[in-house]
Amino acid sequence: MDIAAVVAGCPSLDLHVSIFVTCLCDPEAVPSIPNSVVTMERPSARQILNDMITPPADDTAGGLRWVGLGGGLGVCASGPSELTREVANAVAKLSLSGSAQEVGGVGLHTETFVL
Repeated sequence: MDIAAVVAGCPSLDLHVSIFVTCLCDPEAVPSIPNSVVTMERPSARQILNDMITPPADDTAGGLRWVGLGGGLGVCASGPSELTREVANAVAKLSLSGSAQEVGGVGLHTETFVL
């Protein structure tokens, strides 16, 4: 599936892809992926979700503006059980705080694997 074509066909769809590489012997081996941000660090799931649903204080910052749009938020996590559990807990906290309803709901998909 060509994600760029899907996004181009849906002008109201705002897709942001962030990839976090947490273990790699050769940082130069990370391929360039169009329309994405690759970060070489372990992220905080709670902080990422909070950043996504909180509108920027400065409208010129170019941040995400989810609150009030009602389109919902999809969250996917793939990795060891500690990672998927952290992400699931962060999503649950959004639901308990009421923030999930403000964005139109939050869907979660996880895939757990062991190396």
